[in-house]
Amino acid sequence: MIKESAIYQQTKKGRTINLRTTTQAEPCHRQIYDALGVNYGPIGKIKLIIDNKKSVVPTRPP
Repeated sequence: MIKESAIYQQTKKGRTINLRTTTQAEPCHRQIYDALGVNYGPIGKIKLIIDNKKSVVPTRPP
C-alpha cells in the first residue's frame, strides 16, 4: 500500500496551499502493482497553490 500525506493551509491572501507526499509501497503490495503495471515509487513532494478568489468553473458568455 502506498500512503499519502496531505497538508492544507489557508493564507491571509485567501489562497490555499496544498502539500502532498507519498511513501514507498510495501513489498507485499509491489507484486500486485507489478502485475497491474502500476508504478509504486513515491511521487515526491507536490506543492499546489490555489487562489480561492478566482473561479475554477468555466463560464459561458451570455
